[in-house]
Amino acid sequence: MNEKKQISIIVLVIAVLAGVASFIGIFLQFGDGSFIYQSIRGHDIEIYGRGIYQHMPADVAVQGIAQDYVTLFIAIPLLLITLLGYHKNSIRSFYLLSGVVAEQ
Repeated sequence: MNEKKQISIIVLVIAVLAGVASFIGIFLQFGDGSFIYQSIRGHDIEIYGRGIYQHMPADVAVQGIAQDYVTLFIAIPLLLITLLGYHKNSIRSFYLLSGVVAEQ
């Protein structure tokens, strides 16, 4: 198998898995909703209570969901666009693809 085909397969697998994970983080909202948890030191912490972020504090869960949006609507399209440029032998796309894959 040649190098470009191997890279294409790896990039497409990364794109699909990142897309599935981001989609689940954004749209899958099971659970009872937010609740207050008292920490061991007596602080009240609001827990998000929905989706895959259901056991996280609400402020941290919102950041995770925002990262899922960035992954779904910016990182994955950038990954696929750089893959197309890589197949056209663009040196810029080669370096950009290397950076995008390293960030995933």
